[in-house]
Amino acid sequence: MRTLASKLATYSKYYRTRNPVRNAPSRNFSTYNGRGDTLLQQSVSLLTVKDPLFKRMGASRLAQFAVDDERRMKIVEMGGARELVNMLGGAKDDRTRKEALKALSALSPSDKALGALHQAGAISVIRSSPDSLENAEIEKYKSSLLRRFQDLRYDFPTADVSRSLNS
Repeated sequence: MRTLASKLATYSKYYRTRNPVRNAPSRNFSTYNGRGDTLLQQSVSLLTVKDPLFKRMGASRLAQFAVDDERRMKIVEMGGARELVNMLGGAKDDRTRKEALKALSALSPSDKALGALHQAGAISVIRSSPDSLENAEIEKYKSSLLRRFQDLRYDFPTADVSRSLNS
């Protein structure tokens, strides 16, 4: 019994000092460290490749990253807003359109990010993207984004625009 207890004590001591998981330094996944910026830049870069799968992966990562105004603006500064609009404009299938719209919706709570989307021509691209009978989420994202643009008066009804042009 004593030999068993002594072996357990030895193994326990060895485990505490040699366990790499317990002694590993903690990681900081802040948006301002180099690793976070690199991941964000890689996600934006994925939006520019030809393969729709990689585009969807990049958009999905950006949507997950856009949790507060500071991070949303970081995405805008790195060119993510413009690339998402380009991705939506060139999307040939519903899955790619859905991921682009989802990422754009994740950026839209920030007024400044919404202004950048407006500057990138998002309103016309969103309106011109085809409707989907099979995927109701696409319609939900489209209407939500267009409503958000109207709330901030980025979008004018056609009748008002024609009246202001004639005066």
